[in-house]
Amino acid sequence: MTGVLDDFGLTRMVPLLHATGQSDRIHWLFESDWWLMKHLGDRELGWSGYASDLSLAFDSLAQDIKAGKARAGETVLRLSRLCLVRSALAAATDIPEGVLLGALRTGAWQDKRVTSTIERYADRGRQASACVSMLSTGLDASGRTAVQRTLASLAFVRPDDVPAAELLRGVPFLNAPDQRAVADRLALCPMAPHGPSALWQRRARGGGGVLDATDVVTTMVAVPETRRPALVRKTVDTLLEEAIRISRNAMVEYQDPLRSASSLNDVMAADLTESTYGDYVARPQVLSSLVAVASFLSAYPDPGRLPSAFADCMGCAASAEEWAKFSAACAAGLHEAGVHWQPSVHRQAARYTSPFWPRDQDRLWWQQQLQSKMGNRREVHIPQDEDPIGWPTLGAARHGWVQRALAVLNRSDSPSAHADTVVEEPHVPEVSPRRVDAPEPETEREAAPGPEAESLLMDVVKRGTAPIVAVMVVAASGAPPEMIDGLMPEAFDDEYLTLQLLNLANAAADAQVPPELARRAMGGLLRHALESAHLARGAAGAWADVDAELIVAADLTPVLDFVLGLPTEPERDHASPLFESYDVRVQDVPMLTVLEAIAEHLDKTSAVRVTDALLAVPSTPVRNRGLDLMAPRLPREVVERVLALNWRPADAREQVWALREIAAGCSSDGADVRKLIEGMALEAADGIEDGWAYVDTLLHTNDGEPSSAAATVARPEVLATVRRLSVNNRADALRGLSHHADRDTIVPAAVLEEILKLPGMNASGTYSWRGTALVACAGLLDASMAGAALDSAMELPERFTTGSSQAWGHDWTTEFLRAAVVNALVPAMAPSDARRAFDYARTLPYIAREPVFRTLAETADPPLASLLFDHTVERYQTYLLLEDSPPPSVIEQALCMDTTAMFQMHRQVQTAEIIAAIVDRLNGERRAVAAEMAMGFSATGPCAWLGAAILKHLAEDDHVDAALLTGMALVDAYSYVASDPARIDLLIDLLPHTERHAAAEQAALTRFVASRFPDFEELFLDEAHGRLLEADEQSEYIRLTGMDRLPRQGEDEHDPTEAELRARAAMWILSPIAHRQRDEFLKALLLESPVTSRVRALSRLSEVLPEELHGTVLTESIQELVRHAHLLGDDDLAELAKVVEHLPTSDRGLFLPLVTELPAFDATSAEEVEAEALEEIYHDWGRILRPHPKYADIGRSVAAQELGNRFQRERFRKSYHFVTPRVRFLAALAPHLSQGDITDALHILRDFPEAERASGLVALLPMFAKGNARLVRAEIDALESRFARLWVLWQGQGNLGGMGIDVTARAEAVIASFETPTAKGAAALLMVGHLGVNRAFDIILEQARRAGDDDRLKLMSLAVRIGQETGHRERLSCLVMQLSSPEAQFQAMLMFGRSGMHLHDCVGAGGESAVALLSAVHRRFSELSRLPPVRFLRALAGEMAVVNGFLDDSERLMLARSIRQVFNQWRWP
Repeated sequence: MTGVLDDFGLTRMVPLLHATGQSDRIHWLFESDWWLMKHLGDRELGWSGYASDLSLAFDSLAQDIKAGKARAGETVLRLSRLCLVRSALAAATDIPEGVLLGALRTGAWQDKRVTSTIERYADRGRQASACVSMLSTGLDASGRTAVQRTLASLAFVRPDDVPAAELLRGVPFLNAPDQRAVADRLALCPMAPHGPSALWQRRARGGGGVLDATDVVTTMVAVPETRRPALVRKTVDTLLEEAIRISRNAMVEYQDPLRSASSLNDVMAADLTESTYGDYVARPQVLSSLVAVASFLSAYPDPGRLPSAFADCMGCAASAEEWAKFSAACAAGLHEAGVHWQPSVHRQAARYTSPFWPRDQDRLWWQQQLQSKMGNRREVHIPQDEDPIGWPTLGAARHGWVQRALAVLNRSDSPSAHADTVVEEPHVPEVSPRRVDAPEPETEREAAPGPEAESLLMDVVKRGTAPIVAVMVVAASGAPPEMIDGLMPEAFDDEYLTLQLLNLANAAADAQVPPELARRAMGGLLRHALESAHLARGAAGAWADVDAELIVAADLTPVLDFVLGLPTEPERDHASPLFESYDVRVQDVPMLTVLEAIAEHLDKTSAVRVTDALLAVPSTPVRNRGLDLMAPRLPREVVERVLALNWRPADAREQVWALREIAAGCSSDGADVRKLIEGMALEAADGIEDGWAYVDTLLHTNDGEPSSAAATVARPEVLATVRRLSVNNRADALRGLSHHADRDTIVPAAVLEEILKLPGMNASGTYSWRGTALVACAGLLDASMAGAALDSAMELPERFTTGSSQAWGHDWTTEFLRAAVVNALVPAMAPSDARRAFDYARTLPYIAREPVFRTLAETADPPLASLLFDHTVERYQTYLLLEDSPPPSVIEQALCMDTTAMFQMHRQVQTAEIIAAIVDRLNGERRAVAAEMAMGFSATGPCAWLGAAILKHLAEDDHVDAALLTGMALVDAYSYVASDPARIDLLIDLLPHTERHAAAEQAALTRFVASRFPDFEELFLDEAHGRLLEADEQSEYIRLTGMDRLPRQGEDEHDPTEAELRARAAMWILSPIAHRQRDEFLKALLLESPVTSRVRALSRLSEVLPEELHGTVLTESIQELVRHAHLLGDDDLAELAKVVEHLPTSDRGLFLPLVTELPAFDATSAEEVEAEALEEIYHDWGRILRPHPKYADIGRSVAAQELGNRFQRERFRKSYHFVTPRVRFLAALAPHLSQGDITDALHILRDFPEAERASGLVALLPMFAKGNARLVRAEIDALESRFARLWVLWQGQGNLGGMGIDVTARAEAVIASFETPTAKGAAALLMVGHLGVNRAFDIILEQARRAGDDDRLKLMSLAVRIGQETGHRERLSCLVMQLSSPEAQFQAMLMFGRSGMHLHDCVGAGGESAVALLSAVHRRFSELSRLPPVRFLRALAGEMAVVNGFLDDSERLMLARSIRQVFNQWRWP
């Protein structure tokens, strides 16, 4: 009888309480986990019964709200608790579909329970996918009917939530009526023409709502019931639209898409995009789909419109054969539909006649092989006549693609350089994007035969039978079977894997070798094939060419040993920090990647072994994904053990966020409550698995100032918790503690000790936890710490395996791990450690050695500076001996993508920079060598800056011809400045030395002239005095003036070299005659230099030119800039503005013509300008309605945040694009202009479009004198555009008031001139400085009452930001009830809560307003509660302002305790 009562109580108690309105007793059942435990004891209902009672609890609370029974705080508190329970329940039943499939297959769960669990999935796509998986297995009739009903019902949910792609996949499993109904519903869903684009759009929308038209065609072929008119029409139209787009593209002359490529990364990015999303894949897919769907044209509602569309697709066919096949199918389909179409003769499109097109198709084919081999399971299109080798190995595909990519990078510009031009890949393993331990192609093996040449057949036999020989050796030795594992790496040959496995299987069958050894050897071969493919990121295709029977025959123990030894957290590389997210990316977990590739080949025993390992994985997402793969292969007893797991993901981080938000809402008197909640947050932090979040929790509290890292790690439990984290998160936590060490001056010693214990490199060689952490903390180490860090750095691998940084166009630190760490540590090193760093760096290739040397040079002591100099000189001299060779080439074991001449030029630059940095610490002998080197440089620039550095530190006893060095450096500086005037600093640095040596030569000439003509005051003799000199005196005079140093016509017997010309110029440039012409020469040089580069030199002209020439260059440059105004950007104009102050006041008006010639405002209609600008106000001020970026899914992604910031800047720029560069330039000029120039500028503005004119007028307002008030009033009144007047009044608030202008009346008038409520409200906000807060608030509130929900919310977002007084807030709260929808009401409450308002102000004393608003809160949080805890708590933290707005401090404490109880203390299975 007790059992019957218990069953009755479980099934009927809550419904009876709900029916009788006893809500308090219902809510009492959810105050603890007692009722949950009672339900879980019911094997039939279990979760379902508890979930049903929970739904009734929500309904009961909704009834209480409608009846006004409970006060607001208590209601929100109860609602929050129920939401916490429902979210926890959703996670507890969020069992992967693979596990459900295993439960169904083994009978561990019945159909009803499985279906019930699927229906509780929060994601519709997962529901549909699980239903399809269930239907694909052997269900009984009743179970199949239930799942079919569930799947079909998903077609009728809200359109945005329809999982279209998964529904389409499940259509074949439905009955005929449901197939027709679902097809009709699918016709309403968005559709993309082919796979990748559909996938992209699906992800962009956050669901499965985009259909793939090619998949729809496939389904129509297989399922006739889906050929419904609406779906056929949508599919045909989608495919035709894409085919016509491709056809139009093909009509345009094909351009080389890789003309600007400078690295393999550029080529790969272009190829990957094209082979995934471009016409390369789309064209054949669309054509074949249209051919298939042509047979269904009789179902097309209006076939008469199709012939012209089909005719427009001709350019989609690359050949006459393709067009014939396509047009014949279409004509036949139209004929069946009763429409006649005679296709026209094929005409070759321009794209397919280009010589670049076949070259790129060839390279794209190789790229697609890589995609396929690296795990892309989608169907691979292979163009006709482009499959000469069948399916290559991953190594061959990689090698082939790299060859073709290098051929493109080093192509000739002639069109004939296409597919036939192949550059051999240099024999450097680092060229490849991943390390691939694969044999070279067969042709290369034949090219280098051994001393005893063997036939190809013998080579195949030897390589194919090598494993058999190894097995025989082990068998003969009597060693255990495990011994064979050590021999397989040598015997394994990826190219002959299938042959080796077949030979072993045959040998075992023929009793030539022991079967157990043969099976073990086969497993070893499969293991090495898998490992090789995994390292090449191609595990999915590792066994693609191996017969399944051979895999079944193998002992997979070595394979499982390898798989289970792989990392169980995401694998990182140098780009990982850019794309971090809060959720674990299970697709990047090595063990899961490899496990997914082999799961179908595992038997029950192997699956059980893998499952046991997965159950020990701490990461819930990783564990769940692995169990999802394994469960369908497990026996019932193991499935039952898996089903009994706690499926809740780790949510400690999100608990901390929610608790911190609750604490933040405590009143000023609630310090004790805040402290208690903060303690709960710190307690929850112990369960955080995320390293960054753990550190953030510890260092940033609500108690006040952030904690220091030293004080934090002093608590022993902190580092103990860090040590328990996975290696990824442990490294993140230590980096986080290092980042906060700036409050401690140096990194705490305990933190550094833990960093030094981090692993050096991951298994694939793409990421170093220790290296990354050392680089992060290097700037905060003392000398002793830096020494210890250097010791640890020297234990790191030399390079990553991610490929050549030069070939791929990456920074050198992405290739040279150890050098990058040493380079970061150098500034903190003691001299002895710096010497050790030098000894290491000297062994590095140039690409890594030079940056390390530059860093060492900054702090090197004299002995180390000498060593740096000696080695730099030595290496530079060897580079001069390099022979010319086309790129790429291998230099010092590093790939070089430059020609030899370009490589040598770069080395000159690097050598000059290193020596210039240490020249002050070199002795005279080395300075002399440096001077000789500087004068020998052929590149333009290095001699100038190195020469200046040497001259600055030259000692009197140095054996350096200072005059010659000065001359050579000056010539080099002139050459450099001629092409880049912005580097005029090179000339400025040399001026003191130039003047000194030029003065010496002038002094000699002065003495010569004075000794002969005492009364002659000029430096150079006139013709009359020159004739008075004797012949020998004339020769001496010519020598002293320097005229003899200029070459005379016909004097040279051969054309002088560049070096000879520079030497002559250096000898002449310091002479008196050259010095006399120097200023004119520099003036001419500058005026002939590129005008846009010259801009950056103008502000420093006074340092190199006398005043009159300085003014001339400025004036002529400005006049030239007027003619080239369209070339100037914002940076150029900012530099020009700096020049104004160097001009006389009378000449500053010269810039005004430039203002008129700069690009004008691209004037759109006044209405568009007004709408865009005012909408930006709402976007900016409406941020109060957007969630905190910390709680967004992309909150940690650097790339996503940067992209978002870029979009934000671009939108802002577009909204205010009438503030043009010429207006900003005028604003910078205005403070330097005279009143006359200001008046001229005002006249110029009158020709501007009104919005731009208004912004220009604002720029001039500060310059107007008070006596010009009448002029200013006239200019404002002359503006016809209301927005222009608004802009002037807003931007001029600081200036107009002091001119005696009645701005209040004008402000009221301009606001009244707008029509819409949102425009009036935005205008009132801008006029708050003229009208005052109260008047602006009144206008905004008045407009809000007149607006609809969306616009009212916008206006309320303005009012809530400026209405801080109590009266303002009371009036605002009255507006909430004027909102018609619960969603809008909740948004208003969220806005108020975030602005600090207590939401009791909105609810008031009760009545209809309380019912409506609490109902809105109930609705919103009820929806959120269906999310799993991680997502629910994140959403709750983002919207906690609403909850806090209703609660007092005691209720906040109760809510915080509820979070901890429900998620941590309840006994969830």
